[in-house]
Amino acid sequence: MLKIQVTPALFLTLLFFAAAACAQVPAAPAVAQGETAPKLAELAAGLKKAEQDATAFYMQATAALNKSYTEALDRAIATATKGGKLDEILKLRAEKKSIEGGFRVPPEDDDDTAASLKPLRESYRKADAKNADDREKALKPSYLRYDKTLADYQTALTKQGRIEDAVLVKTARDEAAAKHADASTPKEEEAPVLKGDVKPTMAFAEMKKKGGVLKGVGFFMGDKHIPMDLSAANAYHDFVEVYVGDKGWVARRANGDLIVDSCSFKKWKSFHERGVKSVAIGNEPVYLTRDGELKVIYGEGKKASGDQTSRKFFFPIGLRYCNIAFDRNGMVALWQGGPSKSPAPPKDLFQNAVAFTASNGVVGFFTDRPPVSWDWDMQRKSFTFPAQFKGCIQGAAKLRALIMRNLAGKVFVTSGDKVETDAVYAPPAPLPPAIRVRAGSDFCAAQAADGTWQAWGKPGEALKRIKEFGTALDLDGTESDLNRGCLMWIEPVK
Repeated sequence: MLKIQVTPALFLTLLFFAAAACAQVPAAPAVAQGETAPKLAELAAGLKKAEQDATAFYMQATAALNKSYTEALDRAIATATKGGKLDEILKLRAEKKSIEGGFRVPPEDDDDTAASLKPLRESYRKADAKNADDREKALKPSYLRYDKTLADYQTALTKQGRIEDAVLVKTARDEAAAKHADASTPKEEEAPVLKGDVKPTMAFAEMKKKGGVLKGVGFFMGDKHIPMDLSAANAYHDFVEVYVGDKGWVARRANGDLIVDSCSFKKWKSFHERGVKSVAIGNEPVYLTRDGELKVIYGEGKKASGDQTSRKFFFPIGLRYCNIAFDRNGMVALWQGGPSKSPAPPKDLFQNAVAFTASNGVVGFFTDRPPVSWDWDMQRKSFTFPAQFKGCIQGAAKLRALIMRNLAGKVFVTSGDKVETDAVYAPPAPLPPAIRVRAGSDFCAAQAADGTWQAWGKPGEALKRIKEFGTALDLDGTESDLNRGCLMWIEPVK
């Protein structure tokens, strides 16, 4: 196979200067009345200059690639000439003339493409894709600094009550995020797609992609009656996940941004982190960044202790005073023991697990066998759930309540390792196949394929609210009694 000889030295050198040029974005602006539009224009000009510089270097790299490609075409023409292949020679010449005329290699070959041309085009496409990717990498520091500057500006304007100006800033951020999607949401490993799992309807899947508005009612920390505060979420309309603890809430946007609010709990301070891969709230809330770091929310986004050198985490779990993370094969990849130096579970205890949940212990779910639990709090060994729970692939827990669903969407609520027999907590009938389940400390909820929810458990205002709103992208809560607990949900954008 003929290969294009692409020398990386020139492009790497140019990329170094591009990265330096991209860093020249103005610092965070001071907030003064009437200067929002000029400041946005100034910041946008800085980003545009960085884009122009990076594009210029990309075009130089493309010129070098085109030169290498035409040389490879000349060699292919010479080979075809020796073989007397006239049709192939004509097609190779036409390709060379097209490149020299400023045209690009087509994205796909057709049935008439010469056999000797196909490998050359494939090599070109790979090299061109790498150059384009390098351009985005060079722009990434500039874009992220630009976005961080605007995020701080937006927050300052919102706090001053200048909502219209804050909306202008948010619009500028959203437009830049759409343009620089590769920089704002780096590629990541996808969660495993389970064959035979219940799929959402097409209409609901489209709703989920767009995200929605965060809503909530109730109080945090029970008798302390700390009121819910959604001000940190008011500027966004693209939330896709929400998690509630008894001391605050965590919500993830469609682009991976994480918004955290403590609702005045001093140990869990509010903050905003970009590009989060996944979130988990057991007794301690943790999250996994797209760069592979496990961080704790109680520590305002500080890195969790423990060996994180491998950064091959996929499932994060937060427990009381300790954290655990698994790789995509369910193997224990990190264990941060608590004050009692609780023993870590065996490394392969959850091997091949497809999902986890946690409260006082960790439960792993499998497609081909019953769930397995490790109750570190009691320092007991693991136990396997009975065979009737085989194939449960997702669950949710609060305190010792556990709700699960299997591949067919059937829902189970357990008391310990047995099916819940209390009529208040047993799943109602009929219950449509579930695509997601959630648990409060005294209620459970299941989401059907069309996005609607059914909830059951201890009677209270939370159950009434869920029945009223019906469709929600996600929901979570603490207690059914909204005088002591809270309920949060994501309302689809109309």
